[in-house]
Amino acid sequence: MEGFLTFVLVFFLVMWVLGKIFPRLLLWYVQRKVKKGGWSGYGPGFSGGFGNSSSVKDEKKEGEVTVSRQQEPQKKVFDKNDGEYIDFEE
Repeated sequence: MEGFLTFVLVFFLVMWVLGKIFPRLLLWYVQRKVKKGGWSGYGPGFSGGFGNSSSVKDEKKEGEVTVSRQQEPQKKVFDKNDGEYIDFEE
């Protein structure tokens, strides 16, 4: 019984200490990464950092207008056995 109580006491003491230390370590780690200028190694296409990204390829000047065409709607193909079809407007 004494060993169990010692285990419980030590367990809660360790958890309390980790609860006080871990948030500070996490904050220090995040601040260090932000100061370095980004998060490297977090997958393809991740630019890292915050704010304006230098990886934006299509930077447009103020007042510049571009027109892009949408694709034509695809034809809807249904079989006679598909049941009742209702086309809702979006």
